[in-house]
Amino acid sequence: MSLLTYQIGLTILLSVLIPKPGFTMFLGIMVGVAFPIIGLWVSFTSNVWVSWIKFITPYYYLIREDYTFLVIIILAGIMLVIANLIFKRREC
Repeated sequence: MSLLTYQIGLTILLSVLIPKPGFTMFLGIMVGVAFPIIGLWVSFTSNVWVSWIKFITPYYYLIREDYTFLVIIILAGIMLVIANLIFKRREC
């Protein structure tokens, strides 16, 4: 459920950031396919150059065996707040 919340927050943020609906749908499909692959690869890699990305992807927190999956809800909330601020700024 937390992974779904993260994906919905990311989708809403993308739809607010990109004004063209056709490009938003295309990018949403591409991100939906590539994001799990890249997220899982980054979570298990020991490469120093890309290992910092694992902290903004939800898969790092899902792999752990404690209650850090709640961080995913916080990340989704941050994305929704940013989307709301951008949406209010455009509305004025």
